[in-house]
Amino acid sequence: MFQIGKAERKIHLFDALAGARQILLATIAAAIIALCSIVVPSALAAQTQPLIGNHPTVNVANMSARADAARPLNLHISFAPRNPVALAKLLADLQNPTSPRYHHWLSPAQFNARFGRSADEVAAVRQWLSGKGLRVIESSPRGLITTATVAQAESAFVTPMIASTDGSLYANASDPEIPAQFAHVIGSIEGLDNTHHSLALALRPHSSNTTLAATFLKQRNPMLRAGAQSHTARLMPAAVVDYGGGLGLAFGPSDLWTFYDENSLLNAGTDGSGGDCVAIIEDTDYLSSAVTLFDTNFALPVANITRVQSDGSSPGRTGDEIEALLDIEWAHAVAPGTAIYVYIGNPATATIDPLVDALQKAVTDNKCGAISISYGFCGTPNSFFTGTLV
Repeated sequence: MFQIGKAERKIHLFDALAGARQILLATIAAAIIALCSIVVPSALAAQTQPLIGNHPTVNVANMSARADAARPLNLHISFAPRNPVALAKLLADLQNPTSPRYHHWLSPAQFNARFGRSADEVAAVRQWLSGKGLRVIESSPRGLITTATVAQAESAFVTPMIASTDGSLYANASDPEIPAQFAHVIGSIEGLDNTHHSLALALRPHSSNTTLAATFLKQRNPMLRAGAQSHTARLMPAAVVDYGGGLGLAFGPSDLWTFYDENSLLNAGTDGSGGDCVAIIEDTDYLSSAVTLFDTNFALPVANITRVQSDGSSPGRTGDEIEALLDIEWAHAVAPGTAIYVYIGNPATATIDPLVDALQKAVTDNKCGAISISYGFCGTPNSFFTGTLV
């Protein structure tokens, strides 16, 4: 009996030791899990980095709500140029009359080959975005266009999306996070906010010239006599020149030719003809008869104009039509023999932005030797200028 009891005690002792061992192993496992829960996020964080300057700093003070998680976004991933030192040198040489590369412009294909991202880099970024649930709809050596919801953007770029109380404005509250391997590939991400806007440079707020110009316009247009003073003041041309002689305010093509010593060129037959063209970037359609009237009044040849709807449809005539007419009419006045392509973006169907879409279309088409744009941009992320331009 004693021997049996001793054996039983040994068995109980072994059971106790085994139980203690299991408890010890469980404790160690729990500690490892807890340690991993601390270490793994830090390791993941070390694999990403913020895209500095890629969130708006204006128009966000009153955004206290969360953006609608289901809201669709069009995102443009702009790549940083490859070989930035060589690109900076090329840009300098292109404007240096003593350089053999002076005015030897590159075609879009040549630019992509020398300074665009490689096919492997583009594929890697595309794979990362697709893995995050974003749908890539267009890609090139200069960037990617994707669609996503607010929720997908928050998850992919690790940034909260905020909005105004009525939901009309939205923005990313912090710089988006990107994989560290793309630090020198991705230059900017546009489309995470809608706080940026453009402004036609021919128009500006009230100035010392406004009253004089408004009075003149009211004398010529009975509709303005009804009391549209504030609207008229807001839409005054940025510069109003007063030439007397009984004709009121006037500045015509012949004045421009004199100011810029162009008469000798025109008299020698240098009027812009010869097959080239100028591309003009707009976000509005325009009244063709207004251009015809301008040409008739100033005895200019009929303008050879082609409309290009960059987003597939016309936006109609909007408040920027004055800008468009000024751009078209005076481009024709400067170079009467040059064909004009008017690239028109549509805010309602824009992929990125109506003006950016129009500009990209003009660059991609590569039809014209000159591109003219006279709009200012406000609210664009700083990273667009610091990360994608030399």
